[in-house]
Amino acid sequence: MHKKTTVRALSLSIVAALLSACGGSSGGGGNNVTATPDPQRYLERTFSNVDITPEVTYYAGDAVLNRPALTMDIYAPAGDTRTDRPVIIIAFG
Repeated sequence: MHKKTTVRALSLSIVAALLSACGGSSGGGGNNVTATPDPQRYLERTFSNVDITPEVTYYAGDAVLNRPALTMDIYAPAGDTRTDRPVIIIAFG
């Protein structure tokens, strides 16, 4: 039970950190250049390929507590230059 609580807390911390780094849920933070919204952009398949960044470490692990490093793969549309895309985070544990 303690392990589930720790994983949930870690998952929530990661989501909070990602939202904070992106300027919150409004997507208006940092140096992002906001383009005019395109209401048709997500109705049709725009990109047929994805760029995958594998094994991105989001928790370095703890040798003393025998906890392994945690990594994730990041998928993004190949060739997309927009920085204000929606994000989906799938976390399990």
